[in-house]
Amino acid sequence: MDTPLPLRERKAPPALDAWANLRAHLEARRRVVLRQIAQYPAPITACDAQFNHLLELRDGLAAELRRLEALADGSNRADALAAFVADCPYLDAAARERLAATGRA
Repeated sequence: MDTPLPLRERKAPPALDAWANLRAHLEARRRVVLRQIAQYPAPITACDAQFNHLLELRDGLAAELRRLEALADGSNRADALAAFVADCPYLDAAARERLAATGRA
């Protein structure tokens, strides 16, 4: 009788790894922005460009995470992932390459 591998030894399909890595990357960026907002000195309402930029980043990252979740329910996940990675404004070139490589693994 075959014994299933423990969860930590199972290898997820590459597309699932890529989705998980993309989500983790966006969540990590979101946590950094939230930490920066929490540590930011009290701004003067609507007069602090850096603070307003952090708020825009927070909202944009949340929107991209919702968009990613919506795409996860689609039938052609590999194409959807490639399109998302190419289109997401919160991924730099290094992150795009790393995520693309994960999807091809």
